[in-house]
Amino acid sequence: MGYQDIVIRKAGINDIDNIIEFIKINWQQDHIFVKERGLFEYQHLIDNNFNFIVAEDAFTNTLCGICGYIPSNNSSNNKTMWGAILKVIKNGSPTLGIKLLNYIANLSDCSIFAGCGINARTIPIYDFMGYSTGKLEHYYRLDNRETYQVAVINNKKIADVKYTNFKLIRLDTYADFLRAFNIEEYKNRKPYKDNWYICRRYYDYPIYKYHVYGIQNENNEIKSILVARETFQNGVKLLRVVDFIGRDDDLDSISSEIQRLIDENEYEYIDFYCHGIDEVHLKNAGFERRTQEDNNIIPNYFGPFLQKNIDIYFFTNECENFYMFKADGDQDRPSFI
Repeated sequence: MGYQDIVIRKAGINDIDNIIEFIKINWQQDHIFVKERGLFEYQHLIDNNFNFIVAEDAFTNTLCGICGYIPSNNSSNNKTMWGAILKVIKNGSPTLGIKLLNYIANLSDCSIFAGCGINARTIPIYDFMGYSTGKLEHYYRLDNRETYQVAVINNKKIADVKYTNFKLIRLDTYADFLRAFNIEEYKNRKPYKDNWYICRRYYDYPIYKYHVYGIQNENNEIKSILVARETFQNGVKLLRVVDFIGRDDDLDSISSEIQRLIDENEYEYIDFYCHGIDEVHLKNAGFERRTQEDNNIIPNYFGPFLQKNIDIYFFTNECENFYMFKADGDQDRPSFI
């Protein structure tokens, strides 16, 4: 089969069964989307608009490639599209994956097209396509304890706490969030995430329970938010920060609050994958950057649990003042239930 025999098109709702079967056969038999169709539809079926592209044999209509995408806001302009699940089979078109990605970028007319969690071996392909590529930095703050059940700590580093009048305020409901935080102040942020996205991605998410924290400054204003999720493993709790919107320098004043969360909840550690925030702000917040030199292991995979360091790579067509976090795209979704 050559490329001339392949049709690439936007998928419709009637393609869902075939796409799930394609994932089952060509990716993983017990993939979360195979087991939980509801999660698949929640992620990609929005107001009867199915955010998926398929490549199929022009003669048999057999699928030979799929690619999903996720919008960062509900605006008709200033939109970012996150590339999500991408899978192609051998079909005589070695560049089919590239063509699927280009099709999404052109179809959606997005201002930013990016993906979080790409395979390191595919980085040269994205570079060839003209995208910028990189790796999320991984930060963590340990609880000060004798032994660790999830992390492997060979070089314990815990920064001193800096006390300020800043507070982390839990915004338990979407109504709390709307009252406390004006996300429109960050309309020029790259990527722009609107209220619709925050509600759908965090407050209404069907499986994971996310905690949204407002960073309240000395004037009792909330100009920044953190989003985090608890993980339970080996008899201990962890907190994983997965998103941040706001003023980077607000992070300078929350180290005592980060430590309070650790103490009150008995977290073994709090970790944070991110790109775009200067390291000085994360250091001031009390975090350490994971490096090869410190010989520590701060795991990323918990379904199933894998006690090793994992680097998360990304691509984007916008590299200037661009932010990326673990929950962008479909990186922070369950692998099984």
